[in-house]
Formats: sequence, C-alpha cells, structure tokens
Amino acid sequence: MHFGGTITFELNDTPEWVTTALTKASVSTPEVGDLWTLAWDGSFEGTVVITGVFPHHVLAVPVTTGAASAREVSLRHGETDLTLWPQAETGLGTFLLHVKLGTLLTGEQTIEVRRWEAQRGELTTLSTGGGASDPGLLDALLPHFQRLCFIEWPSEAEAILDVAALEMTAREFAALIGLATPRVLALWSGLPVTEDERELLGERAADWVTVAPDAATASLSEPAVKDLIVELTALTGGDERRARNEARREYALAARADSTVARNASRAADTVKALIAQAHASLD
Repeated sequence: MHFGGTITFELNDTPEWVTTALTKASVSTPEVGDLWTLAWDGSFEGTVVITGVFPHHVLAVPVTTGAASAREVSLRHGETDLTLWPQAETGLGTFLLHVKLGTLLTGEQTIEVRRWEAQRGELTTLSTGGGASDPGLLDALLPHFQRLCFIEWPSEAEAILDVAALEMTAREFAALIGLATPRVLALWSGLPVTEDERELLGERAADWVTVAPDAATASLSEPAVKDLIVELTALTGGDERRARNEARREYALAARADSTVARNASRAADTVKALIAQAHASLD
C-alpha cells in the first residue's frame, strides 16, 4: 500500500527512462529480483535490483542504462537496455528505497548471478552483454554506492533510551540523573537522547542508549512512506535526516496520546502528512 496515493513527486536528477517508468511504478515490501529506485535528500540516487532482504536493510546490485560488456549482465526494462553490475553488490538501508519499477530477476536467477560473479557457475538463463568494457563507470559506481551504504538512519545522533535495559521506573531514573519529569517522559516515549544527556549518563550511556530500531523508526523506514518523506524534505529545506527525525519525534509523541492518529494503523504516514500540512501552512 502506498499511503501517499499516486507516485508523482519528482526527484531531482531523475533520468527520463525512470520518469517514464514511474507511471507504472508501485510501492510494496521489497523482494528479491525487484528493480527499485533510490533516493536521499530529495534526489535520485540510482536504480538497483534487490538481491537480499533483511529486517532493516537490503542487499542490492547497481543497475545502469546502456549496453553491458562481457563482464556485466545484460537486462531490459520495457524499451530500455540495462546493465547489472554484480561486482558492486551493496548493503542499503530500506529507508533509501523510493519506488519499485518492476521485477527483473527470479530468485533462482539472483542465485545464478551471484554464483557467476563468484566464478562458481555459469549464466544459463541470463547473458552478458557485448558492449565495450567501461572500467571508469565501475570506478564511479563503487564509491557512490559505498557512500549510500554508509548512510545510516537512525545513527548515533538519533539514539534513544533503552528503557528495558534501565531496570528502573521513570521516577527513579529522573531522580538518579536529575532530569525534569517532562523530559524523562519524552525519553521514555522514544525521543532521541541529546548530547548533554549523554554526558549526564556518562559511562552508563554505553548500556542505556541504543540505536536499535523502535516502532517509529521501523514504520518510517518502510518504502510506503518514502514519497511523503521526500515531499516533507523538499518543504523543510532538503535535509532528509532532519525531516525523518522530526517525523520520528512526532510519531513518538503521538504514540503517547489517546487520539485517532495514535490508534490508526497508518500512524507513520499520518504523522508525516501532518508535518507536511504544517510546512505548507508556514509557507502561506
């Protein structure tokens, strides 16, 4: 399900073939063999085929347009020739996934490609290309996807209090650390720990502060809300991390409230939509 409706929000630097493909694009749970676009800070970051799916990240192989050489796998999407670069498989956070353009490989073909790349088997249902080898393109792809791999959300800057690890009540924690009750309740609800609060915790921060995904993070990392995050990013200044952190804070606060939003199964999307409405209002 795509909570944002029809996918029309344009990313910066989107290639023409992707823009055309968006008319038939969808948002769903990523699966092996799917062709997805990537986005960060409102900009198109490339296309990939998913080769592995995990709770909070995927493994993916870069895909570019043009004729493949004998070192790459040749694929096709509609009228577009594509090149699959299995030598550049990369781990990516699910929050980078924008939209699914289609399915290019079966599960068996994904294994086939990986075995071929590891020189443990031959391509049987797929084939390489006949174009000229372009090592310069691979040299450009590798650092680009390494940069994407290193983007983490949440990072240490978005760490939250591990309430279960404290083994104490909020009142006891407040008395121990010396924080005001409203702030302790905010931390108890999943708001990020500030640098000053880390200093108050001292060495105990190593055991009590975590970046493990909570409900808000998991929901806001789903591709179903990516288009809304892209829109919020554009409205609030082009910094997706800041937009996601704001949505995470609002989500955590909504979870404490007895409201329709808090009871709604699509709370993550509702939270971002509310922030978008606020951002529009501030521009009027």
